[in-house]
Amino acid sequence: CIPFLSGYYEQSLEVLKAVVDSLHTTREPAHPYDVMVFDNRSCAEVRIYLKEVSDQGKIQYLVLSDTNIGKIGAWNYMFGAAAGKYIVFSDGDVAFRPGWLVASLELFETFPNVGMVTARPYRASQKYSDATFKWAREQGPNVLEEGIFLDWETFWEHARSVGFSEDQARQDYPKSHDYRLTYGGKNAYVGAGHFQFMARREVLQKFIALPSEQAMRGERALDIAVNEMGLL
Repeated sequence: CIPFLSGYYEQSLEVLKAVVDSLHTTREPAHPYDVMVFDNRSCAEVRIYLKEVSDQGKIQYLVLSDTNIGKIGAWNYMFGAAAGKYIVFSDGDVAFRPGWLVASLELFETFPNVGMVTARPYRASQKYSDATFKWAREQGPNVLEEGIFLDWETFWEHARSVGFSEDQARQDYPKSHDYRLTYGGKNAYVGAGHFQFMARREVLQKFIALPSEQAMRGERALDIAVNEMGLL
């Protein structure tokens, strides 16, 4: 939802254009996908742009809601409507880089019982990852490592994008640890985020409709459900 193009939202349309372009330019013939955009009652300028790029074929499904039903309400609609084997969700301000889809799929194909994958490493909360840690420890030594594995540039890129100052990020960087899994020749970090993730359609459809009265409560309901199902 971009309600107007001033103040906090002044550059939001340009950001949205960059997101849509990144999804279009990183398509790979071997892994085709449809793009669905759910617009939660944005202003007229944004809707005009979305209709234009939809006509250009960059968006396959465009949903224009008359009211803002929130992120969780949009989840419930999109997770129920999407037809692919996998569903990838993204907020409206996440740019995609070449290779993101293949790298995400490789984790589903390598690790067992994968629930959610975010297509970039970052230090995620471990609060709802009990099932992941349990699985990793059952595999024996050398599967789970704790330490500082993210390089500073990768850590800072994400920290900066969510509003941290460089001084604060440099203080935080050595204090917290990464949890890295190594399995089948692939590395993955424990924890996935709600700003962008991939999941199997059959898994997500078990959770809808998520409660949508409060946004974060609905997001945590997804975390809890994935964890309670024993998924990574």
